[in-house]
Amino acid sequence: MKRSTFHRPASGPKHPVRGAFLRLAAVVVVLCSGMAVFAQQDYQFTQFQFNKLALNPAYAGSRGMFSSTAVYRHQWTGFEGAPRTMSLALHSPVGRQRLSIGALLFNDRLGVSQQTGLFVSTAYRLPTGEAEHLSVALQAGFIGYRNGLTDLNPRDPDDQLLQQDLSDILPNVGFGLYWHGERHFAGVSMPRVVQNDLTKLGDFDDEATAFLYRHLYAMGGYVFDLAPNLKLRPTALFKWVGGDGIAAPIDVDVNLSILLVDRLWLGAAYRLNAAAGLMAEYRINDQLMAGYAYDFSTTDLGNQHGGSHEIMLRYELNFNKDAWITPRYIRHF
Repeated sequence: MKRSTFHRPASGPKHPVRGAFLRLAAVVVVLCSGMAVFAQQDYQFTQFQFNKLALNPAYAGSRGMFSSTAVYRHQWTGFEGAPRTMSLALHSPVGRQRLSIGALLFNDRLGVSQQTGLFVSTAYRLPTGEAEHLSVALQAGFIGYRNGLTDLNPRDPDDQLLQQDLSDILPNVGFGLYWHGERHFAGVSMPRVVQNDLTKLGDFDDEATAFLYRHLYAMGGYVFDLAPNLKLRPTALFKWVGGDGIAAPIDVDVNLSILLVDRLWLGAAYRLNAAAGLMAEYRINDQLMAGYAYDFSTTDLGNQHGGSHEIMLRYELNFNKDAWITPRYIRHF
């Protein structure tokens, strides 16, 4: 499964690190080595259709009630320093008005590098048709970035580039659009517009370049009725990362799920040239839903780890049962 990619110029010193940790901490090693880093850097979720506030602030309030979603993801199990991501998304409409608010808290770890973020979003919903709305949103917050270079075990313990940890608070802003109706949804977002320069956090040579790049997301889905108690929902997520005139290849996630008796989702997922997986979500009652996904790599990396596990829990409360923004179809998204 793809987590990150990077570009290394032909010139520049190398600083190897022992063991399988090197493969996972490539971004760290590249940063320390005067190399240019370029990557799909953001967290990723297989069950993204149930955790869209993590990707698009305009999703806030679209479920028509107070909604909270917690996700824990352990990627590439069996690898030392494997990616681990935790997120908590909270959002709700404000009374009977079209305004909605949301908050996202996350922690994303890869080797000795970690990002902890807190973002608050505000969305405004515009009716575009019968039971159909377009939300426009802005969000603002910060990322606490830390790279624990002194935790590495280099072959050269006197390497001056590895004698300092990197850390800082990086403010950022983002925006999103989200359109949804009875059977469809579509959205475009850039959760973090500012391209944070990481080379300013340490004493690196002039050739070193490392950023938290901008990520652009586009998503969509549709629900088809196959039978009275059987529905089909294909969804897709497109991810692009770029800056300074360069861009990584577009990543594509495609999910296909069936809904049985409005309670049990069963589905399959595919990430382009990276991974495939299976997932299941069960609506325990009107307030609580739980989900699980398992991914396995479709590349040679799959021989080196035990796959990826993702657990999702959603809890909701409807404080205003007469509100006009609580149609049943919202539960599909």
